[in-house]
Amino acid sequence: MAYPTTTVRLVQLTTPLLDDDRQPVMDLPMGTILTTVAQDADWIQVVTPLGKGWITAQAAQLGISGDDGQRLLTLAQHFLDTPYLWEE
Repeated sequence: MAYPTTTVRLVQLTTPLLDDDRQPVMDLPMGTILTTVAQDADWIQVVTPLGKGWITAQAAQLGISGDDGQRLLTLAQHFLDTPYLWEE
């Protein structure tokens, strides 16, 4: 079965991946890129290694406006002291 190549990148610290009954399967971390299958204003159906699932549309919308400097700073502070892998 072929899926469209449209993708979304998650922008919340964690996003619940939901099954067809909208029950939590697992939490996905920020930055996860998922292939989409369907979408409406509130929900995005995605393909994962576990099969199809659902995320909220808000999980892939950055939603920055003119007065969001403090929000961005708060978001960045969540990553202080976060280990990372340096690759050359």
